This record gives sequence, C-alpha cells and structure tokens, in this order.
Amino acid sequence: MPGSLAEQEREAIELFGRAEQRLPPTNSVRKRALSHAIKLAHSPHTSLKILAAMNIAKLFKPFPDLEEDSINAIYDLCEDLDPNIRIEGYKAIVRVSKEQPRWAERNVDVLVQLLQSDEPEEVVVVKTALIQHLELDVKVTLSVLCDQIVPPDDNIEDDDQAIRERLRTLVVAFLAEDARHPLLVQLQNQEAGSAEQEQALIDTLLKAVSKFGVAIAARITKDILVFLPSFDNGRPTPRGNELLRMLLAKATSSLKKDLAPGRNPANLEQSYGYLELADFLCCERVVSNPVQLLRFYCTSSLMGKMTLGRLSEESRLFFIVHLAQTLAACSHHKSPQSGELASMRRQVVDALTIILPHRRMPKHGGRAKFFCKRVSRGRNSKRTGTCLLLYTRFWLRYLI
Repeated sequence: MPGSLAEQEREAIELFGRAEQRLPPTNSVRKRALSHAIKLAHSPHTSLKILAAMNIAKLFKPFPDLEEDSINAIYDLCEDLDPNIRIEGYKAIVRVSKEQPRWAERNVDVLVQLLQSDEPEEVVVVKTALIQHLELDVKVTLSVLCDQIVPPDDNIEDDDQAIRERLRTLVVAFLAEDARHPLLVQLQNQEAGSAEQEQALIDTLLKAVSKFGVAIAARITKDILVFLPSFDNGRPTPRGNELLRMLLAKATSSLKKDLAPGRNPANLEQSYGYLELADFLCCERVVSNPVQLLRFYCTSSLMGKMTLGRLSEESRLFFIVHLAQTLAACSHHKSPQSGELASMRRQVVDALTIILPHRRMPKHGGRAKFFCKRVSRGRNSKRTGTCLLLYTRFWLRYLI
C-alpha cells in the first residue's frame, strides 16, 4: 500500500536524487527511477505527475526498452485535465528532443496540434517549445510545419477539412509572428544546409499562395516571405519575380469573375487583394520587377475600352492609382527594355482617355496628385499635349 502523499513525494525525490548521482548510464538505480517516473505519470496526484514530467526525459535515453513507454507517458501528461501538468508535459517534450533528437519530428507534430488549444497561457508555452525545436533542428521542424501548411496528401475527409484549415492558419500565424525572428537567425547563420532549408520553406509557401485564398496569400507574402534572405536584399530577386508571377496568375483568374458579362458596373472585388500584393512587392518592398506588373496591366483584360468604360468609380480610382505607382517604380528600375516601357506608357495614356471623362470619382486628392506627377514623367512620350489635356481633366474632375 502506498503511503501518504508526502511520503510518496519524499521517496520519489530521494530515488530521483540517487539516479542523478555519478552512476553508469545503465545502472539499475537509474532504470528503477525511470520505471517509477513512468508509473507516477498516471498518479492521481498533481505533484507526483509533475515530478514524473521533470525526470522522465533525464533518464530514458540509455534504456531503449522503456523508451516508447517514456514518450507515451509524457504525451499522456500533455493531455491531463490539470493545465499545470499539461504545461510541464509540453516542457518535457523539448527535453526529450534534446536528449534524443530522433524523437524531434514526432514531438514537433504533437506540439503543432497543441497550437489549437483554447488556453492562451498554454499556447504561449507550446510556441516557446516549437521555437526551441527550431533552434534545435531547423530542418526537421520546418519540414513538419510545411506539411501542416500544404499537406502531402490532399485526400482528406470533409470533416477534417475545417481542422486542416484552422491548423494551416495557426502555423502560418506562428511563422509570421512568434517564430519569424528565431527562424531568420537560423537561416542567416551561413551554416551548411541553411540555404537549402530556406528554399524548401519558400517552395511550400509559394504552393500555399497558389493553392489557397487571398487572405493566406497576404499573410505569407507580407509577414514571412519578404523577410527571408532570398527576398530581403533591396532589389528584385528571382524568387520575388516568381512570387509576382504567381500572384498575377491568381489575379488573372479573379479578373475573369470580376469582369464577367452582365456585371455593370464592374468591381475588382475578387482581384483587388492580389493586385494590392503585386503592388506591395514591386513598389513598396521592391523585391519584384515592376516592369512585369506594368506589362500585366497593359496586356490584361482591364485595358480593353469596353472594360474600362464599365468599371465602378472605386475600381477606376484603384486602377489609376496602381498604374501610377507601377509607372513610378518602373522609372526607378534599370531595364534595357526602354522601348517597351515607352510603348506601355503611351498605352496608359490611351487608357486614361477612356477612364477620365467619366463622372466624378470619390475624393482622394493625395493619390490623384501622386498619379499626375508620376505619369508626367513620361518625357519621351510624343503625346505631351494629350497628356497635359488629360492632367487638366483629371484635376478638374477629381480634385475639385
């Protein structure tokens, strides 16, 4: 018969104390202490369970025959009804991964599932544990996180779809907020494999951008990708241009819905988000080639006379402002395609002859003034008189 709780605590502490002495790793005292810790993990007493969580990870490594039981005991603690015990279990998971790295992948997967907890204090501990795993083994940890963002198996039941979507959102938010700085430290340390790990992460994030909606694309683009070394060098990069092409492909698909026959006036509600992200990449962060974006505008269905004529006032203003910002970015971009740029600038002027005669738009004086200033930089255009006329119309109709 077990004694009182105080006696059980005292005996357990003494046993664990002896096990920590300078004994051979496989000494029988250490094995007996491990077996006792596994037993305590299923005790009805909180204090004994916490003792188990604190000691199992210290003792299990030299005893492969008890390894599975040890890990399962810790996982059981992570599901305990007492939040204090669960928190100790989360911390024990990290200690297990440090003692035996081959358990890291399974442990990270468990921790990712625990991001769904409804207890904010526990989520903080779980995120800390995941960050510690990033620092312990960035390759394994990123691999598990990427599998949650874009699962390798798309054949899932409808009941699981909502869970997958929620987990995806939580993992992306974790990478965008809590894990961003420690992740960047790991990827920028110039160690062997860091570049490969970064590219694997980018591949997964680009798949998510192409596969899921604009909300997840915006979070990934603005809060993760542009901070990675492959994007963050102050000029357009191959990966930045790849992301831009992907966003413009999504915008093209969305424009078909926005500009479908019968929608009068037509709104850019489906494509708006993707075009905003493209503008962010080219004009604000300068990680993508703005000429590519201007080319998209000039060759898309938006430039058709019939289309421009039936855009809503808000969509016309959106289009005008983004054209201006893209033209401004192109003027700062060194490109041998000066002939193409001049041609596209003339095409923009032609488009304005259709947009500007429409009735008055909402007042956005600052943006409108910006637009006029940027388009007027087209000094090589042979249509200076036409431009001046258009600028005058613009000021009269939109700035008064």
